[in-house]
Amino acid sequence: MIGRGLIALCCVALLASPVRAQSVDLELVLAVDSSGSIDGEEFQLQRMGYASALTHPKVLAAIARGPHRAIAVAFVEWSGPAISTEVVPWTRITDAASAGAVAERIVSAPRTIFGGGTALGGAIDHGMALLARNPHQGVRRVIDISGTAPTTGAPGPPPRATRPSPGG
Repeated sequence: MIGRGLIALCCVALLASPVRAQSVDLELVLAVDSSGSIDGEEFQLQRMGYASALTHPKVLAAIARGPHRAIAVAFVEWSGPAISTEVVPWTRITDAASAGAVAERIVSAPRTIFGGGTALGGAIDHGMALLARNPHQGVRRVIDISGTAPTTGAPGPPPRATRPSPGG
């Protein structure tokens, strides 16, 4: 009887305890402009650039040298102030195989073409929201935005208004 009670108590404790985030050296949001102002060639250049960077031997060596030997990456496409699609959800990269899998998802996913202008502030807002709900705990957090135009035809916050202040 005591054995069952102890097992039941342990199961309840495990179920009730919060899920702990996995530690990573970097939480990285890759945000690609997918507005109508980006032609197919430019769009592929953005995707191929990110895929090549993630699988580059120097990047993989840097990941392997980090204290946690891992980074977490999310890849999104964006245009207007509240218009975005998460193409690759948060994924932990620890080696060439996991980096290659993310790179393959980046280059093979169908493109989302948006209207609504180009809102850099909206891309930053979305990146901040992704960082807030990331299941990984990073030492550093970065939003890398790729696009070809300044904010155009889209209302929304200017980039300076959405960017967190240094140290805050």
